[in-house]
Amino acid sequence: AISVAIKASLSTKSGGGVIHTLTHIQPPAATGKFSARSDSRGVSNYGNGGAMQEENYKLRVKIASPVALKRADKVFVKLFGQGTPQLLKIDHLKAEAGGGAVDEYVAALCDFVRGVLIKDQAPGTGVRGALTDWTEAYKRSLQVLSATPRPLATLLSGLMRFALNDFNDWRITTNYPLLDCGLETLGPLTENSPSILLALQLDFQHTKTVCPVDSGVDQVLAFNHRMRGLDRWSINDEANAVHLASSDPLGALDRAKARAVWAVAALRLGAHSSAEKALHQLTNNDCFGAWAETQLSELHQ
Repeated sequence: AISVAIKASLSTKSGGGVIHTLTHIQPPAATGKFSARSDSRGVSNYGNGGAMQEENYKLRVKIASPVALKRADKVFVKLFGQGTPQLLKIDHLKAEAGGGAVDEYVAALCDFVRGVLIKDQAPGTGVRGALTDWTEAYKRSLQVLSATPRPLATLLSGLMRFALNDFNDWRITTNYPLLDCGLETLGPLTENSPSILLALQLDFQHTKTVCPVDSGVDQVLAFNHRMRGLDRWSINDEANAVHLASSDPLGALDRAKARAVWAVAALRLGAHSSAEKALHQLTNNDCFGAWAETQLSELHQ
């Protein structure tokens, strides 16, 4: 727990404001607990008397210990690192890893899984809910996991941001080769800059599956990997790109990423007419529209 003692002095003299001064911090112990004391002094804007009023407050905030967070990660990987994710497994995660201050973190892990299930709408997983609900589940999960500096939380946050077409933090490495490759391709485009197309050196031999990936993101990442590996453009490559970029089950956000990947690959390999087809479909897109318009302008010069 975090114990914060707040000492407030209030005066009825006119004018003034409130000044908060942190006077003492006790570093976290091995249990993840620390305490702090803050002094708050203020002068009210009411009355002309000089009477002073002093009040003491105590505030306790619970945070999860490193041990509890590590246990939650291990249970999550055990339940969702292999096989098909099931809604029922969420209850097992809460039962095995929850309890006390770690509940908020566990709830965020559960929201990630719930978002994957709702987005995929796979039969037999026990999921219910409107398709649009996956974005809300991801956003709730992101609020907690993006502020938690743990490898699993960083990976899940990266996957959710990618799904939501949120590339503000595309430079954060997730240590998932396909995702990091996809971020290097698409992230710079949102800043109207060229993709980072370094030679592919993806090490899949030393990777371990730790979480489910929703089908749309999985398809886009695999498509980007194939496009990055091409050394020439063919009719079949365009046919595959058109098919994926117009796939209804993929969803609008993932289709936009597929079109951007298609355009990047076609431009790199000099297939300008094919690139134009993808770019024209991106001109009104929130993420890639400015980049698409720039590329079209350069092609028509």
